[in-house]
Amino acid sequence: MSQVYQIMEMMLVGKPMTSSMLKDIHNPVNMSYAWPKSTTATFVELLARMSEVSVSAQFKALSKDVLTKFFISKDLSQHPHIRNRTFALRCECALRYTRLGDMLDKKIARKVLFDFVPPQYYYAQVQPLKDLRKQKSGIFEPSLAAVLVNNLETLTSMKKVSGKWILNEEYSQDSEVYDSALFTWIGKRNSVRLQVIDNVCFDLKTNVVGLMLPMKSLITYKYIVLVDVQTYEIVTEPNLVSDLRNKRKDTILLCLRSYLHRCSVSAKI
Repeated sequence: MSQVYQIMEMMLVGKPMTSSMLKDIHNPVNMSYAWPKSTTATFVELLARMSEVSVSAQFKALSKDVLTKFFISKDLSQHPHIRNRTFALRCECALRYTRLGDMLDKKIARKVLFDFVPPQYYYAQVQPLKDLRKQKSGIFEPSLAAVLVNNLETLTSMKKVSGKWILNEEYSQDSEVYDSALFTWIGKRNSVRLQVIDNVCFDLKTNVVGLMLPMKSLITYKYIVLVDVQTYEIVTEPNLVSDLRNKRKDTILLCLRSYLHRCSVSAKI
């Protein structure tokens, strides 16, 4: 099962490029960079579909409580970067709760998903710090994620390391490899200070960002900022979380008209 969780970590946590990858458009490919194509939503949706279609007793035995462990196992719930995505994980599990079968224990679900049912679609116009529409050879265009930050002190510290690089000591004996300072910094923060939401919508024409959030996020976190997960650099000015607007009324109307799952409705708004 350790290999299974390693694969899950790869899906949940998109790694940034190293500084050397950014020096030439051919470097990311030549150095086998894994582009961050999946998000927390991708991860949970994959497990939900596997739960729905699989009838194998062996699979059911292996997959039992696979999501439960993310909430009760210290090795997983406190793992760097995963602990900063448990907010999104709870949100996506709440959207697909009835489809997860034995992957998420019912008693644990009532505890960890109670405040996360139902998430709503929130949006806001942001102010980019750089031209996000600029073409960069199809290699270096930003891949966006939202970061929810609890207070000004954490946000200030985050800004200080954005766009900077630190030496990776594991590789320093053979060659100098520099990693994103912000990615490393986020991995050392606890879950109360910040949360990363990878699955966001972004309109390049209007600079409007949209994402699914539970109501609790409006109380727990104060700021929201967008980062490029390929470089882990802040790319927008921070917005107040309290200024986010939601489309709850639109969501309710669409549910009454089409009786679709909430996640499908939100994707169409």
